[in-house]
Amino acid sequence: MTIHLPRLCAVLIASTLSLTAAHTMAQSPAAKPSVKKQGPADKLQTKEELRACMALRESNNARIAELDKKAEANNKERQALLAAPKDTGAAEAKAQVEADLTVYKAAEAKVADNIKLLKDWDVRKEDFDQRSKIMSNADRAKKKMDEERTALLKVQKELEAEREAKYNIYVAAVAKANAAAGTGGNAAAEFNKRNAALIAEQEELKVSRDKWLNECGNRRFIDTDEKEIKKGK
Repeated sequence: MTIHLPRLCAVLIASTLSLTAAHTMAQSPAAKPSVKKQGPADKLQTKEELRACMALRESNNARIAELDKKAEANNKERQALLAAPKDTGAAEAKAQVEADLTVYKAAEAKVADNIKLLKDWDVRKEDFDQRSKIMSNADRAKKKMDEERTALLKVQKELEAEREAKYNIYVAAVAKANAAAGTGGNAAAEFNKRNAALIAEQEELKVSRDKWLNECGNRRFIDTDEKEIKKGK
């Protein structure tokens, strides 16, 4: 009889929180883009190029303000999580799983050992059958062997029942541990997910700011074009 052991969920196995793993960028306000000094040799922007550059600058500035607020909220949430009382329930539940698994494996080992005794009996019985015709006390020896097998089978049944009981205790412990991991680890897991998303947004903003600096920040333009664009023309 093969028993497949249930496994602890991934959240419990990897229960160490990574609250600080991706925090540096998330807690820092997004830097404002710096404009390079314009030079006389720079190519003059067309009105449409200027329009695109102005739109990109406005978009970057809006995203900077938005990500500043997100970073501030992110940092407050992180501090709250780090200051919260440590929930030892998941760790205790996992320790119980390991203890119950050890007990179950010991019960499984007893079953395996008794199966070996039964196989050994089969080998001895085959040898006995070959020699019984020339044995003077074959009937008595056969009765003794049969009694031995009956005893082994009785023990086997008891050991399998014990193994089944230990297995059920282990399964219950796994379920309890997984439930504890689900309730205790969700807050940190959700924070890490939002933290990673915030860093990705900040990286995207950096790319956009670099684009403005490279394509717009050192380009001359006509003042009247700028005024008309601001008026929607």
